[in-house]
Amino acid sequence: MVLARVARCAHPLIARRAAQSARVFVFCCSGWTVAALTDVVMAQPDAQAAPSALPALVDYRWLHAHPELSGQERETSRYLERRLRSLGARVQRVGGHGLLATLTGAAAPNGPTVMYRVDMDALPIHERTGVPYASRKPGVMHACGHDLHMAIGLEVVRRLSTTRRTWSGTLMFVAQPAEETGEGAYEILADPTWARALGAVSKPT
Repeated sequence: MVLARVARCAHPLIARRAAQSARVFVFCCSGWTVAALTDVVMAQPDAQAAPSALPALVDYRWLHAHPELSGQERETSRYLERRLRSLGARVQRVGGHGLLATLTGAAAPNGPTVMYRVDMDALPIHERTGVPYASRKPGVMHACGHDLHMAIGLEVVRRLSTTRRTWSGTLMFVAQPAEETGEGAYEILADPTWARALGAVSKPT
């Protein structure tokens, strides 16, 4: 597994519970350099390419324009679920508006499970940037980078999906609502779906 410029780890509660079995690697990245699983290296997108040719940029602009406060991430959750399913991931609801998506490599029957967590909620801030993709919701803005985290996470899934014949193991993608209040992590941990998902993780042989 190759990890590039990891700037922050998963929410400590989620990371602690997932890592207790020593069977799940946990990471979350920030910045345009994204992460890689097994031998698949994720590169920075070409700055000269047209926006329409960069799915991550399209995702980022949509997510930035449609921010939602903690516990209200309905549109965000639907958007992520639609995108994840289109990439071949198995998606389950967890912790209210949260999502748990899995993608399995086809190179070998066994391999590591890597958890990749992103946060979903925005802040009660009025945006005054003037950019074309500015928030469409007065008084609500993605000012903490969660829109970027989600766009990067979708790009990780997209690239692993298109190269799944070259790697083994499982990507466990977690979209956490209500990160700003901390409530989302507790809701995910209390959801039986979460316990079943972790219980299904097997040690690679």
